[in-house]
Amino acid sequence: MRLASALSIHRGDVVAFVGGGGKTTTMFALARELVADGWRVLTTTTTMIAPPRPEDGSFLVLAPGQRQACRQVELALREQKHVTLATEHLVEQNKLRGVPPEWIPVLGSLVDAVLVEADGAKMRPFKAPAAHEPVMPAGASLLVPVAGIDAIGKPLGPQTTHRPEVVSSLTGLALGAEITPQVVAQVLTHPDGGLKGFSGERVIPLINKVGSTKELALARQIARPMMLCPAVDRVLIGSAARDQVTECWRHVAAIVLAAGGSTRMGTPKQLLTVSGETLLARVLRTTCSLPFHQVVVVLGAGSSELLPLVPPSCQVALNPHWQEGMSSSLRIGLDSLGPRAEAALFILSDQPLLEADTLLQILYAYFGTEKGIVVPEYGGRRGTPVLFDRKLFPRLRKVRGDTGGREVIQETPEEVLPVQMPSADVLIDIDTMQDYHNLIASRQANQG
Repeated sequence: MRLASALSIHRGDVVAFVGGGGKTTTMFALARELVADGWRVLTTTTTMIAPPRPEDGSFLVLAPGQRQACRQVELALREQKHVTLATEHLVEQNKLRGVPPEWIPVLGSLVDAVLVEADGAKMRPFKAPAAHEPVMPAGASLLVPVAGIDAIGKPLGPQTTHRPEVVSSLTGLALGAEITPQVVAQVLTHPDGGLKGFSGERVIPLINKVGSTKELALARQIARPMMLCPAVDRVLIGSAARDQVTECWRHVAAIVLAAGGSTRMGTPKQLLTVSGETLLARVLRTTCSLPFHQVVVVLGAGSSELLPLVPPSCQVALNPHWQEGMSSSLRIGLDSLGPRAEAALFILSDQPLLEADTLLQILYAYFGTEKGIVVPEYGGRRGTPVLFDRKLFPRLRKVRGDTGGREVIQETPEEVLPVQMPSADVLIDIDTMQDYHNLIASRQANQG
């Protein structure tokens, strides 16, 4: 996945990079992608950075004054789409001194995007800002707090962390203690940490330098609590040095469909019990154990009986037209979603073997793709739950009858990402009393 699409960069954006663990590398990697798309890009800093390397493809402009800077950037852009601006080259340190933050809006009028490194980290993978940091550029619209995965498991100290005493103050972690994923997440989303000084609309942290399976697992432990922060729009996991975004975590809502009348069953199947727990309560317990942005439970037939089973953390949506089929519940569920939900995972209330790991596999697959539909498969058969990206919500709203999302899946095969599951659990639901008796008998046989 490209960094530019994962960050959802818009023309006119002023992107501020803070933190440690590869800010400069990330900034220039993003600049290369935007230039490849035909954009004019300005890279700079409000503090100090190393000069661009030849492979960064940037033309360096040094200008001590704003008027001169604007003129030289304009001239450079006639020849090249990527310009790096500084006020001075400190030769002995081989560092570029940056521009005043108030210059940024004027400079931004000359290009399609401005990318700004807003603090320093002394080459450490992890940091927290001092009182004078960051130097946030005026008009910053997107903030990218960065941390390197190589900080995890290392002691909190000057070898791993820039300003470790500030990290300790923000988190309570003692100097010398092991840096955990939870500590990194806490600092990156702290108002006096990674979010300090930012008043723009979008925050997308990057967990950088992730390459191995082990590092990906650790990065997911960082991403999960960060997605619960109200200020965070997305979380990226990847390696800027490799021009790679492995996963782009987005806000996903769960829509639990429990409105059906159980006509083939003859009794509300949502109230059938497995190991002393109703099917609906079992599915909701599994769903609520995961960091969904929103959990919507669509009720219809027998709603008065089912409502007490819904946890307070869930949102109830009543479907007065449940007899029209599953499509009516899809629309009711979609109408209940907030604007930040980028996708919806539709979960049936009668899947007794649904496990949290199954839902996680679907979520991870979605975070690693730009396709709009994620479908679990086993033995060549497609099952449920199914995830749909927001771009397909208009199509889902047009579906009628009891086909659910199958019609959209069939119409847009190019959007479908199948995920192979280790068991047939994703194929099993309860439609008839015989299905239920077979399930109970199977569980008793396995336990015996």
